[in-house]
Amino acid sequence: MALPISALAVVDVQRARVGEHQPSRVRADLSVDLSGFAESLRAEWAEVRVHDVLVLAQVRADGSVARVRGCTVDARLDAQGSVVEQFDGSADRGFRVALDPEQYARDTTADPDVYAALNVVMRRRAAENNFTPVLETVRALAAAPPELPVWLRPIFLGYGDPAAAVPRLFGAEVNLGDTFVSADHAQASFAQYASVEVAGEFAEGATCVVAYPEDTGGVVRVTASSGDPAWVASDVQAPRRNALAFTPAQVHAIASAQREGLTLVVGPPGTGKTDVAVQLVSALYHAQPGETILLVTHSNQALNQLFAKIVALDIEPRHLLRLGHGEAELDADERFSRAGRIESFLDRRLELLAQVARLAA
Repeated sequence: MALPISALAVVDVQRARVGEHQPSRVRADLSVDLSGFAESLRAEWAEVRVHDVLVLAQVRADGSVARVRGCTVDARLDAQGSVVEQFDGSADRGFRVALDPEQYARDTTADPDVYAALNVVMRRRAAENNFTPVLETVRALAAAPPELPVWLRPIFLGYGDPAAAVPRLFGAEVNLGDTFVSADHAQASFAQYASVEVAGEFAEGATCVVAYPEDTGGVVRVTASSGDPAWVASDVQAPRRNALAFTPAQVHAIASAQREGLTLVVGPPGTGKTDVAVQLVSALYHAQPGETILLVTHSNQALNQLFAKIVALDIEPRHLLRLGHGEAELDADERFSRAGRIESFLDRRLELLAQVARLAA
């Protein structure tokens, strides 16, 4: 995918660090004009994001290539050159890009006008345009390897018994939140155990803590409470509760995934894997408010399917952040990108100030 460059100008050259000869940073602004191109091509260039790699080239009139230079996207620009999070409907697209300082020092020494001669910009497909971040991640891991959990280290490195990473529920106490829709549902969810005791007030929206016995011959104790202090209430005015009666296997998966270890949920389409993942997120979010939950999917469509259901939960929207491509296809009233979250915090600030003003009056 290549386009002619409408304008290219070096806008920022930082002085060299001590002991170095090349600039510490070099940035340029480039713009392209998409008028006259198909809508599909416009959409592809609208998906260019920060840290993506672009290729700049000087193409002669006879079609030969004189020079090729690489750069990474630092920011998106509107037609006036201002940084924006998303492009508008204009045909003008602008990018602030970071150039290679070492290459820039060599180029400008030999020919000061080398970058003014670059007239074509190219990009790779999004699925393949990840070489630089992957390389940087590998370099960071090699320089300072993160401390892996004890149970994960041997599995991650390819030795040891994989069964050692299986979560253990026997003897554990797990907060399942509003996974159960009724006392009968809770009773029927542990058929493999000798006995099940359900106690507490099982009103609408009740949250449950499950105490597992040491083996299947023991008693599973389910304690329900409408005001469980471990179930942290969000700021949503009308809490949205689970209405799905999960199967015993799904309940086991939700409980297992909250324990230390690896939990694998497998099933054909339509068996509720997404609903299990969403309910797990809900339970973790409320029961462990001090933790951060990371969701990683193999595609933007899968992430959007998860995110659409998570947005509908009793979770404060300002606590949600979606990274990567595909946010435009997400069916939601709010924006969950980095800029969208900043807007959310600012809106929340105005709401709180309005409440303070009402109380002061």
